Amino acid sequence: NQLLDSNLIELKTIQPYEKNILSMCKRLYGKLQADKEATIWEADECVHLLNRFNSAAGNELLQKMSALKNKELNNIILADLLQNKQNVNAELIEALAMDKEFRFYFYQSLHQKGISSFFPAQYSTQKSIAESEIYTIAAEEDYEIESIIYLKEKVITYEGEQKRFHLFKVKINDVWQLGIAGPYNMNEKELLIKNGEHLC
Repeated sequence: NQLLDSNLIELKTIQPYEKNILSMCKRLYGKLQADKEATIWEADECVHLLNRFNSAAGNELLQKMSALKNKELNNIILADLLQNKQNVNAELIEALAMDKEFRFYFYQSLHQKGISSFFPAQYSTQKSIAESEIYTIAAEEDYEIESIIYLKEKVITYEGEQKRFHLFKVKINDVWQLGIAGPYNMNEKELLIKNGEHLC
């Protein structure tokens, strides 16, 4: 996928391996049917490559996989299906957007594909995305958030510009801490922080 994204290779280069990739994804589907809690670390590259081909067989399999309602898997699949102009159950989209652990990644994926309009309006706010970003940063540090409470937003001058920060009260290991997400653009419709500016 990285080679394709970087235009170092063309899709036609891997086209001969489409059946192999489809078979790999079918095995993954069977594994998840047998055990919905099975680890899916190998799924990312497999399903993204299947999405690239945008074939009828591939999209049909991705639809079946999404119906398993595995949020970790759907966090990978749903944006790909929507990009391929496939119908996606609104309940699956709502479930990912509602989940604080997946909300940020799901929105980011849709945004990168230029289809953020599919993201539910209820969660399309800086505050909502910021809350999920706090979960994201905690997970990257192997912390599990037990509770989170929104405190307030604060606007300050950051690197010569007015920026918005969102403050949360976060409980980790029975200890309450301050969580800060930002800096966000003053335009509230800009939901993502620019690369390199993240101060969570």
